[in-house]
Amino acid sequence: MVKRLVRLAEHVFRLALPYGDGTVNSYLFEGQRGYTVMDTGVHDELTQREWLQLLEGGLQIEKVIITHMHPDHIGLAPWFQQELGIPVICSQHTVDLMKRYEVYAKQELSDAHAPYAFNRKYDGPELSERQFYRFMGSIQLEPDEVYRNHDRIMLGDEEYEALWTPGHAPDHYCFWHQPSGLLIAADMMFADTAPVVPFWMEEDGNPLSDYFRSLDLIESYPAELVLPGHDHVIHDLGQRARDIRNGHHFRMQQILGHLVHGPRTAGELCIDIYGSDRPVTQELLEFYTSLARLIYLQEEGFVETDERDGKVYFQRK
Repeated sequence: MVKRLVRLAEHVFRLALPYGDGTVNSYLFEGQRGYTVMDTGVHDELTQREWLQLLEGGLQIEKVIITHMHPDHIGLAPWFQQELGIPVICSQHTVDLMKRYEVYAKQELSDAHAPYAFNRKYDGPELSERQFYRFMGSIQLEPDEVYRNHDRIMLGDEEYEALWTPGHAPDHYCFWHQPSGLLIAADMMFADTAPVVPFWMEEDGNPLSDYFRSLDLIESYPAELVLPGHDHVIHDLGQRARDIRNGHHFRMQQILGHLVHGPRTAGELCIDIYGSDRPVTQELLEFYTSLARLIYLQEEGFVETDERDGKVYFQRK
């Protein structure tokens, strides 16, 4: 067995791949025809070198499964497929999302410096359309196979159930193995932090409401071991789900508290809650997450909006 792989269950191993200041988990499922890889890590030389060293050490890979389209999970999928000839399988939701982002990118990239209108509307950090849509539509591939909600899919030699769990991403999937009580949670939940639940384009609907429904769904499975996309394993699914819900509700109470003083934009509320001296990436993620909470509060009847001078203001009802 390759030393970098950490055994987590009888047929499941974890490979922690570099991602920014931390890691992203790739899971490998042992089978007679080789390993099934779940998620590839980002598309960079360091991650690619990690995989090449494993392959040169004798690791046999049968296929690659993608849980969702975020670049730290799907990033190297085209390389596996096109350079190594390994089949890549993703959900029909991911295929539809790739097509959607590709269309948007082609429509919006006529002016390299045009600001992303969505961010301006909600008073968010400055971002160009080119920056946003290139990121969102940066991965394009034709999968060798697709799976759908509740499909049975072989990971190694074991059959798992695919569970559509939107919220963190519209195409996000978890995987359930009933015989062992094993849940592959991907970015549905982490052991120590809460996944980002972003609202970053109008078509996203109400992602936090979707996320809460997804939490309800995975809580209905009697998981004994939960494997997240980042951080270490989770043993108490119910408690972790409650903690994450409580965290979102705490932040929403903060938002309502600040709105007591009058209408505020999403950008202003982010500064109220998180301060103004933040790294750009953190600022963007906090903005899109705060916006998701505001949309949720609006749908639940706690706030309403008013648009003035091209900007949306939120106020308590």
